[in-house]
Amino acid sequence: ISSHDPLHCIGRLECLLNIFRRTTITDCSKQTNFEKLRNTNQLIDSFSWQCLYSSSISQAEKQFAYNIDITLVYASLLSGIFSLFPDKLFEFFGRIFLACPALGLFSDPSGLNLIEEMFSTTDILSNWRGIARLFTALLLAHPPPHLGVSRHKLLNPSLLWRVITGIVNQEFIPCATAEVSICIFEISWSYY
Repeated sequence: ISSHDPLHCIGRLECLLNIFRRTTITDCSKQTNFEKLRNTNQLIDSFSWQCLYSSSISQAEKQFAYNIDITLVYASLLSGIFSLFPDKLFEFFGRIFLACPALGLFSDPSGLNLIEEMFSTTDILSNWRGIARLFTALLLAHPPPHLGVSRHKLLNPSLLWRVITGIVNQEFIPCATAEVSICIFEISWSYY
């Protein structure tokens, strides 16, 4: 899911969803070479979830930082996946908060030390831009109607307000605070 082609990315998410549901996969996208594969192995499940987590973070860092439209579509499908498999959401949130500690300040103020350390070693603002966009879009998105599920109870604007409050109530780090806050508001405005 690291291609810059939005249809390819959505096709790969649909393939992963079929693996999670244990349904037959038949050529999910033009770039996929699956003929027919039946998922019956727990190892495949575990590997598929790890692929979803890491590729979503990578996709956010490389593509969502520069493209809001695909972020909204991707987040909608991701919202549906987490509505179907609610126990998997917490690990994803953990990865989001590790990749962009500013988003987790509402529950872990020690993230400030991590933010300062990350800034001293690398330029990560564009990565955080994409991660903040994905996180915000995920909290506000509704699953696509074809999945037939409602939004997960944790994926809602009240968690977003807690995140905003956590950022505002901590020490202001000019670049980090501004970049993450702008992305949160930018995606929020796209929904309302």
